[in-house]
Amino acid sequence: MTFFRVPALIAVSFVFAGCTLDASKLEKGISEKLEKEGLHIERVTCPKDRKIKEGDEFTCEGTEKDGEDFTVDVTQKKGGDVSWEMQEKFLPVSKVKNHIADKTGGKVDVDCEADAFIIAKGRKITCKVEVDGKKSKIQLTMNDTKGDEISLTEL
Repeated sequence: MTFFRVPALIAVSFVFAGCTLDASKLEKGISEKLEKEGLHIERVTCPKDRKIKEGDEFTCEGTEKDGEDFTVDVTQKKGGDVSWEMQEKFLPVSKVKNHIADKTGGKVDVDCEADAFIIAKGRKITCKVEVDGKKSKIQLTMNDTKGDEISLTEL
């Protein structure tokens, strides 16, 4: 399976009052991008009153709605623009669906309550699966933080 990191260049300026980044606007931009990738975001928190300084690096912290925490590395660019990248990888459910389809050769539908999940060692996710009309449940178990080892177990 293939796993992803979320890099993003925010092309909008996050300048507030001419000298500090607008943290709430940055938080909203990060949340919206991650939601578009299929993650369900509860919150993102970035440092307040961050001075505008090209090359400045800092982190924002976030939490998925099911409680999994993540970290976003942020770098200031020219004029208050920023680029950012989530430290953790995530697993799109579409990759699980494709993996099961490849193994079974059948028509597959997978419902995991979200379209993607942050990979964290020990994390378990239960999904409903239908293969050629037969319904069951599976549990995904993340055995490492890189996403190299994920077990699928039928429940």
